Amino acid sequence: MRPRDELRTTFRVTGAASVEEFLAVCFLLGRRPHQLVAELVHEGVAQFLSDPVQADAVAHLVALREARRRDRELRELDAIWKATR
Repeated sequence: MRPRDELRTTFRVTGAASVEEFLAVCFLLGRRPHQLVAELVHEGVAQFLSDPVQADAVAHLVALREARRRDRELRELDAIWKATR
């Protein structure tokens, strides 16, 4: 399994008043809804990572995920190798 280079998600605004408010904010900022959501998420993640403890925890989890992916790839290659013998 290759590492992801894209992650898609959905953001839902419910309730007529909330929808109108969100669209008004989009208009005032000159952003389309998906652009505003992306911007807010990127800013939120950057703010989260500005805390060194949180940044270290994220880096540790990223390293664990990469190691797990490498182990899985090695097991798959080993299975292919054994199947061809």
